[in-house]
Order: sequence, then C-alpha cells, then structure tokens
Amino acid sequence: MRRPDMLQPTTLDDAVSNLTKRGAVPLAGATDLIPAMRAGEVAPRVLVNLKRIPALSGVTRRRGALRIGALTPVADLLRDALA
Repeated sequence: MRRPDMLQPTTLDDAVSNLTKRGAVPLAGATDLIPAMRAGEVAPRVLVNLKRIPALSGVTRRRGALRIGALTPVADLLRDALA
C-alpha cells in the first residue's frame, strides 16, 4: 500500500482547496477509510485531515439555535452545558 500524502488544513477554506486536488479524500474519524485502505479497496493519493479545523468542532448557541460541529465527539456533547 502506497502511503498517501497528508495535508493538515486549519481552516474550512484550506480544506476545500485541498480537497479539490486529484485523489484527495477527507479524513475525520477514519473508522471506514483506514480499513478500506488496508484491504486495498481505496487508494487515495492525498488525505486531508479535518481534525485540526476548529470550526468543525464544538457546541455553540446562536440566535436561539444550537450548532453542533460535525467533528464534535459525543463525550463533549454529554459534558457541554449548552446541549
């Protein structure tokens, strides 16, 4: 298995730009991606790690709405006083 390049964007704009590269695949939890790579089912050229983008994590309340970031762990939800 060829090791893909790993990109580590810290903003959503950078992540979107990185994901336009040929063969780029987003990496978040990797519970499906890594086993598929090991089995040879997928072979991305570039992995774009989304875990370092603060905008994708956390719980906030704004204008009466609750926003839960896509990468917010369930444990954080259980601890958060807003949820």
